[in-house]
Amino acid sequence: PPAATPPPSATVRLPQGFQIAEFAGPALADDIQAMTIDSRGRVVVTGPGYIKTLFDEDNDGVADSQKLFATTPGGGMGLCSDGPYLYFTGDGALWRYADMDGDGVADGPPERILPVRHAEHGGHGIRQGPDGSWWLIAGNDGEIHVGLINDARSPVREPVAGALIRFSANFQSTTVFAHGFRNPYDFDFNWLGDLFTYDSDVERDYLLPWYTPTRIYHVAHGGHHGWRLPGFTRSYHQPDYDPAVIPMIRSMGRGSPTGVVSYRHRQFPPLYLNGLFLCDWTFGKVWFAATEPAGASYTTEPELFLDPVGESGFAPTDAVVAPDGSLLVSVGGRKTRGAVYRIHWVADPAREVLARGWAEQAGTDVDIALNAPQPLDAWSRAIWCPRAARLGPRPFDLAAGTESLPDSVRIRAIEILTEVHGGLMTSTAQAAARSGSPFVRARVAWSLGMVPCADFAPILASLASDPSPHVRRCALEGITERVETVPPALVLQAALGNAGHGEKRLRQLSAHLATALPLPEWQEYYKGLARGPAQGRLTCALAVAERYPTNGIHRGVLSMATEVLKLQASPSEQLQAIELLQSACGGWRIQNPSQELYSSYELVMPIEWESPAIRGAAAAVRQVFPGTEPLVAREAARFLGMLRDPDPSLPSRVMARVGPRTPPAEDFHFLTVLSRLPAGRPDTNLVDRCAAGLLDLNRKLEGEANRPKQNWADRHRELVMELVRRTPTLPEALLRSPGFIRSGGMNLADAFDFQDRVRAARLLIQGVDRTGGPSWSPSLVRLLSLLPPKEMHPVLRAQWGKPELRNELLLGLSRDPEPVDRDRFVGGLASFEPEVVHASLRSLASLPREPAATPVEGALRLLDRSLRDRKPSVEPGEILPLLNHLTGQAFPARDLAGVGGDLAQLRRSYQPVFDWCAARFPNVAAGVGVEAQDATAWERSLASVAWSRGNPVQGEVLFQARACSRCHGSQSSLGPDLSGVTRRWTPADLFSQIRYPSKEVAEAYQAVELRLRDGTTHVGLVAFLSADGVILRTADGNTVRIPESSIASRRPIPQSIMPEGLLEGLNPTDLADLYAYLKSLAPR
Repeated sequence: PPAATPPPSATVRLPQGFQIAEFAGPALADDIQAMTIDSRGRVVVTGPGYIKTLFDEDNDGVADSQKLFATTPGGGMGLCSDGPYLYFTGDGALWRYADMDGDGVADGPPERILPVRHAEHGGHGIRQGPDGSWWLIAGNDGEIHVGLINDARSPVREPVAGALIRFSANFQSTTVFAHGFRNPYDFDFNWLGDLFTYDSDVERDYLLPWYTPTRIYHVAHGGHHGWRLPGFTRSYHQPDYDPAVIPMIRSMGRGSPTGVVSYRHRQFPPLYLNGLFLCDWTFGKVWFAATEPAGASYTTEPELFLDPVGESGFAPTDAVVAPDGSLLVSVGGRKTRGAVYRIHWVADPAREVLARGWAEQAGTDVDIALNAPQPLDAWSRAIWCPRAARLGPRPFDLAAGTESLPDSVRIRAIEILTEVHGGLMTSTAQAAARSGSPFVRARVAWSLGMVPCADFAPILASLASDPSPHVRRCALEGITERVETVPPALVLQAALGNAGHGEKRLRQLSAHLATALPLPEWQEYYKGLARGPAQGRLTCALAVAERYPTNGIHRGVLSMATEVLKLQASPSEQLQAIELLQSACGGWRIQNPSQELYSSYELVMPIEWESPAIRGAAAAVRQVFPGTEPLVAREAARFLGMLRDPDPSLPSRVMARVGPRTPPAEDFHFLTVLSRLPAGRPDTNLVDRCAAGLLDLNRKLEGEANRPKQNWADRHRELVMELVRRTPTLPEALLRSPGFIRSGGMNLADAFDFQDRVRAARLLIQGVDRTGGPSWSPSLVRLLSLLPPKEMHPVLRAQWGKPELRNELLLGLSRDPEPVDRDRFVGGLASFEPEVVHASLRSLASLPREPAATPVEGALRLLDRSLRDRKPSVEPGEILPLLNHLTGQAFPARDLAGVGGDLAQLRRSYQPVFDWCAARFPNVAAGVGVEAQDATAWERSLASVAWSRGNPVQGEVLFQARACSRCHGSQSSLGPDLSGVTRRWTPADLFSQIRYPSKEVAEAYQAVELRLRDGTTHVGLVAFLSADGVILRTADGNTVRIPESSIASRRPIPQSIMPEGLLEGLNPTDLADLYAYLKSLAPR
């Protein structure tokens, strides 16, 4: 029977006063990927192959049943309801389903609205906005491109990477609101109408200088948020301080962002009102972030709200706020256990009463419309929208202009007027624009941009010079939305008035507005800024770059940025100028770099050093390097390295940024810059400092760079090779340093020539396992394998007790095989590493013939394994020479092509090999293939089954009784889908697979064994592997999360996690019944 799942309260920690309970378990909905609440207040979830409606009939906070709303080919990544409609992101598009009778089941097939690629980095969350518009967020593989845009007013014209799409309420207009994301799954609006999302990182590049952590964004109108690449393996994010990039409002470190929801209900304490809940799938956490307006944007200091306990496999995928004010969190993804959990506040029961009875307490329909919780959600809209429409605009006009009302109420009045009643009247807009509340003034600016009233332009122009940066930002966004109908003089006024502002978003909007100015006004903008203070010049340069893009070096921007560096500019202005210089020269060469290391250290454009403009730019940057601001030093060095500046003083100045206490990512950055600079005359002191910097990297990282799925080692190897190429005496300096042994210099020696690598091996072997010396690792074994066999083999054999090293040890011993290692090579035949298997085959074949049972059995097992795969890692013909050598026979080799591609025929052609070995070594056959001792009896039993006479109903009873459904009967199945399995296998073959589950284990179901430092062992399928740990799906149907720091060793295991003996005790009639049931499972 399945292992009992511990109660939620035992698997997670919550703040005091909160309680968690399971709303719906995997029996109702498994492997949940996205969730919403429909207009009737019912939870709707989606996972692989399904959309389901969950019913809580008795309203006790626990789902009682489910209905299949619709089947889907692949499942979805986003859901949102609106009245009788359900919007679904998945299967290559945004779709709309109808459920006009409200029974929780789709009325028919969906309508396709927009093609969006379905992938882990494809289309994701969808929501309705405060003006009735629709919004969809997509990752950097969503294929959001200019061809999808059909509205000339799109804030983004040429989207890059992940993007936020905005549709009109009727889906007739499609625009891109923002871009430059990696892979945010979700987003939400706060009470002020601003958008927030939680974007992902590339954890493979953790510790490298270009690594960008997960992060919270206040999404900017028309803004580029820094990401420029598709895919999931490469990580180049334009830095936040680039003048054209929208900065994050909070770095969140490592993680896998999923659901985001803004809490706008009454059940939770006031602290949580208007804050964000953010889900992290990798670490199983839910964060709470209270966002505070600051200037034109926000600040936040997130707090951990939900934290898994121990090895709990809590993997949150989405979050919504229920009609009673509870927070619902779904879990699942990557075939992990699915469920929905309900988190509610129990410390003060009165708050739950308040949350449930808010409509009754409101008193009037106007109060209900203005104070509805979660007003953008379908269940809330179903309550307030009809009332707001019926009441007409008058009560909302009054509320918008009433200074004594709370800001939140006046803002909702403006939003209702904008969405339901065609916008603000001019008098209402004029009055509200003079409000004492900057938030009300800001919302007026937003409304006029969405639905302009008569004479809206002067109101927006006035608000663009408001004392509040928040109001200015909304006014500039409103002008941008309607720039074609705003008089150019007013656009110029707004743009000029914000070009030198201290708020970056205002400067960006100023530059963007300037690109739309007619030529006379543009010339006035340019003249007003180009010779003025530094910040205005920089904003003007940003506008020049956007208005007049080039395919070569942008000499205008190059000149303007160079001139700023000659002024008495602040560090912030110097940094902006250097970033503009990089951009003017084409920017980072992230496509087709000379090598991956240099993706952000090479320029796209070929540079002519003799060009006066380039030499002038370099001289100006040298004057501010290193300066007092670390970021200025960082980017100045990068730019000079990109140019390969030959200034002889520069290498020493760059190395001055590397020291015993500097951060390792910064060391890597400046060492990379050094590798780009011309070598100049020999400088022993500089070489020694470079060697010390490299050796210090290992000490500073304390082994973190050796975690799984890290790119550090590859990039570090490239760096050392480039530094050695630049300075051939560097290996000598490294080898003579005492730090070489202490730091474990294996990762440095790869860049040495052969003789220096041998020297490195001898040095390291002296210090291995000593205090302060290197520890045994695969890379150390590889290096030691360069030593002569007589010197190396005894050392390697002494480490045989370390299972994690055995593959590398075998490769080292195979360089000159010796009979004493015969049994080790036999064990190597069972390795899952093809290189090790081939090395073991060669080694055994080179040793004197010893026709003992053990090597024959090992080779026979390998042959058996290779005959069960159309594309084996080791071909049968590669194994036969060893078997012939061991047996003295001359069995002929055959391949799949020689038998017409028939795998069964190929196995039959090798049966004489198995038969001969069974006769010569009777005990060998017992462990190979189906030739077990009861094989004959089993075949007789199968032959007696009347396969066509089975009862599928009785078969289903057996299927459930033997717990087969636990692994094969849900969306998160551990085992393969059995639908249509009887079409792919004959009855005899199918039941032989069930009886002998470890005979043939497909790669997708290859189990792993994790041994932990506390002595415990976990076996299961890897759902997710990161540098921080493993999420494992175990055979009992549960999910466990194991930190990397807890893992002592890991190894793939040949055994299936499907248990043996599932058919024990069944007679031929039972087998026929079970087959009939399996036959009834139609292919999906």
